[in-house]
Amino acid sequence: MTQAFLQTSFPRFVFLSIFLVVASASFGDDEKSPETEKVPGYLGVYMEAAQVSKTRGAIRLSLVVPNSPAELGGLKNNDMILGFEGRVFNGSKDKVLESFKAYLKGKAAGESLTLTIERVESTASWTLDQSKVKARTGPRLPNLDGILERNLGKTLSLTAKRQKRNFVLKVKLGARARNALAKLPQNSTLRPGHEDLRCREDAIVKKCLSLPLLKKTFQDVQERFEKDEHKNDSFRARTFRYLHRAPTRVPGFGRQLGESWRSCARSKTLVGILEPMLVLLDESEKRYKEALRTIPGRLARPKSGATVHDHLNYIIRHMERAAHFRSAALKRLSKEERAFLAKEGFENLKSRFTESIYLHTDPNKDRWRINLRVLDLLGKIDSALLSRGSQELLVLGDRGYLGQLKTDLSAFYKGTLQNSILYAVDHSIGSVRILGTGPDVLRARANLVIDLGGHDVYAAPVAAARGDENPVAVCLDLAGDDQYQSTTDGNLGAGILGLAMLVDLEGDDVYLSSASGSQGMAFAGAGFVIDWSGNDDYRGAALCQGSVLAVGVGALLDFSGDDVLSGTLYSQGFAGPSSVGLCLQNGGDDRYLGGMGQGSSYGSRDVYQGFCQGVACGFRGYASGGFGALLDTGGDDRYLAGNFSQGGGYYFGMGLLWDYGRSDDRFVGSRYAQAFSAHSAIGFLLDDGGDDRYQGVIGALQGAAWDLSISVFIDEAGNDDYWGMNAFSLGASAHNGLSFFFDHGGCDRYRNSQGLGRAGPNDYHGGVSLSLFVDAGAEKDRYLGPGMAAFFSDRRARLRGKLGLVVDVNGDASWTGKQLREWLGSDLKNYEGSGKRRKK
Repeated sequence: MTQAFLQTSFPRFVFLSIFLVVASASFGDDEKSPETEKVPGYLGVYMEAAQVSKTRGAIRLSLVVPNSPAELGGLKNNDMILGFEGRVFNGSKDKVLESFKAYLKGKAAGESLTLTIERVESTASWTLDQSKVKARTGPRLPNLDGILERNLGKTLSLTAKRQKRNFVLKVKLGARARNALAKLPQNSTLRPGHEDLRCREDAIVKKCLSLPLLKKTFQDVQERFEKDEHKNDSFRARTFRYLHRAPTRVPGFGRQLGESWRSCARSKTLVGILEPMLVLLDESEKRYKEALRTIPGRLARPKSGATVHDHLNYIIRHMERAAHFRSAALKRLSKEERAFLAKEGFENLKSRFTESIYLHTDPNKDRWRINLRVLDLLGKIDSALLSRGSQELLVLGDRGYLGQLKTDLSAFYKGTLQNSILYAVDHSIGSVRILGTGPDVLRARANLVIDLGGHDVYAAPVAAARGDENPVAVCLDLAGDDQYQSTTDGNLGAGILGLAMLVDLEGDDVYLSSASGSQGMAFAGAGFVIDWSGNDDYRGAALCQGSVLAVGVGALLDFSGDDVLSGTLYSQGFAGPSSVGLCLQNGGDDRYLGGMGQGSSYGSRDVYQGFCQGVACGFRGYASGGFGALLDTGGDDRYLAGNFSQGGGYYFGMGLLWDYGRSDDRFVGSRYAQAFSAHSAIGFLLDDGGDDRYQGVIGALQGAAWDLSISVFIDEAGNDDYWGMNAFSLGASAHNGLSFFFDHGGCDRYRNSQGLGRAGPNDYHGGVSLSLFVDAGAEKDRYLGPGMAAFFSDRRARLRGKLGLVVDVNGDASWTGKQLREWLGSDLKNYEGSGKRRKK
């Protein structure tokens, strides 16, 4: 596999707002005083080399950052820089770019830069029915179709000219906003409880790192992770920062978090599911107690035989309490800012993010400018308090309470149950509707819907909370094979600056959404879908089935049945910044289809984008990702996904996938799948057993860590089949990555395993990477692919690249570090010898 193949789709042109801030600016020199420290200059452009003639190169500004010194100084997209400080560029385009970069690195904030610019402009004038319209000059011709549409029946005459204009422009460099931490807190103070995390992988890692060569390599990578954590933003979670700096704790943390949620799934306790989320969202006990002072007290749960008014008082009180928590979470925002986020903020951020994960290369500068404001406002929201608000709603979704509610209301309305609407009133929390047991069709929005039965169709916003107008929305459907359908964004258990919950107690249900944001989705809010029984069908577009665009909690919790889940992008346990996205399936033979709506960002033919099935992603350069999780407690499951899927993280995000049970599962990804991580992220996948198959379309699979990232892949047992696609897979790392791959049992087949335990290249930052691939099972495994037949013919361990360790203990459970050294034999001597020679 070529290095180019493994590059991400991050543009290769230079972003001066990043590269003009040299290492001293990112990580600081604490010995320098403010008076003597030189602040590097910041221009704020993306640029690429261009050739204007055979002997002259130039620099094209592909993007000018909104509100940057470049934009304030008059530079525009597609401007061509022909020279600087009175000099004209000569030579090849690559030399021109190199010399300009070198010059800029010596410039400080506050200094001016004189540029010779070539700009292509179009001048157009036109008449409508011989009435002249004022001429206009700009980078593009006017929209003729738009003019004709606005002037039906009129005759348009156009005169246009496009020409190049050369001029000199002086730009004053600014200082890039500093998010670097001068000093990191002690890691043990971030998450003291994680210091004692233990798991079966600890002993294996300890044996591997007992070799001085591997220990030194691990320390080098860990030091780079430490340095990487000096980069900071307001969305970075303490748990992520802790794990990134203590990578050997990741297996234990992943196991503990999965067991916590699996226990809740088995016991069917909703509120318990939120407890780990509060930790992940860095809940402040002080802010929680302050919020409690202004929140109305709870009412006792109605006793059996209670009236409809008793139940409504109880339900509405919990919705009111949820609304108070929401207000506390958003208290730093003005009314106008909340309205902006609920409408323009969500629409613009969603629009760009569904096009590309790179906010900072948006060609639509107006949208880019809006999204910068969105991120600033999102940083003022307390996502943990939003989670506390959703806790008030989950009390209402308790299965025991819903059964009592169904019994009491059925008795109360005995004799009129077949009526379509049993109760309708407008309340302080919004409209309230109680529907009968007939086959109802809901066509009007309601903030609280209680349906007592029947095969119903919901063809209106239901459990859709959005902004101050609909801050809390709840739907409790107590029986029937129901169909929930939506063609609008933010519906079916979606909280956009609000808190929403949709609960279905019984029946084989269908959830259909053709628009973004549904089926347990949130943006600066909380959204839940809870389905207690039945074989259900979930069909969604982008951002669905336990997903969060940014800030808050989104969850799809299905407690039984053989279910089908399909989402096009960012689905099935996806988390953006400062959020937790969870897709939990309790038992059943489930089918997950993710990422079939958009082509690969790499341009690969017939390959899809995904970001689904336990994935977290940050907004690169602006905001760290959250925690995305998919947990399935059992059954013969099938996972099919596009790029970036199945337990992985991107840009300071952590994604996890757990498949429990001893059934046979199949995982098919594309590129970056099955415990992947890229750009300072963490990926985790655990399969509890069964004869499983792991496969991809291209590569970077099954424990691939790329660029200051950590990946952990664990398969507990079973005769598994791994297809590494003869590429960067099966416990591979590069650019200071760290990969742990563990298979604890079974007669396994490793196909096309050239990437097995691969480490390197490391040309992004220099230094080394570390890969640990360990097959700890007693059975004899097969390693298939070119050159792999004799891989373990004379020993049980090999070293690869810079630096990968591959071990197959072949049932020797009592192996030691000393035995490992013996197994490595000449491999270890060669590596140690080359290191000594380099040292001399």
